Amino acid sequence: MKKLIVIISAIALISSCNQKSEKQFDAKNLTGVWRIDQYDINGTVLEHESIGKPMIEFRGDEYLINTSGVVEKGRFTVEDSTLKFDCTTNPDKPDNEFTITKLDTSEVEYYSLTEKNRMGVKLLRVSK
Repeated sequence: MKKLIVIISAIALISSCNQKSEKQFDAKNLTGVWRIDQYDINGTVLEHESIGKPMIEFRGDEYLINTSGVVEKGRFTVEDSTLKFDCTTNPDKPDNEFTITKLDTSEVEYYSLTEKNRMGVKLLRVSK
């Protein structure tokens, strides 16, 4: 009987550890101005200078992307490891959803998967 209790306890412990392994990121850590350092589209890396030197700013629940003077504004949310963008400057643009893999004080990395493409994005902090 003791062996059965030990086995059940071990399974419960492993199960709870697996549930907690999904990363959770805090949207407050995004606040500030970031340089979009690179896009990785299906293995092709496009660097900051070659893509119009884009910058992104996160304030509250709003974002602003400026690429060579072309501005996109919208709202964003972070839930667990999911980052969602809802463009308000172009309401016809579909929402974008990304999986965050890294979010710290100096760097952010996230990617999206669609049926045919994978796009990774790397941000470097400019200011808070």
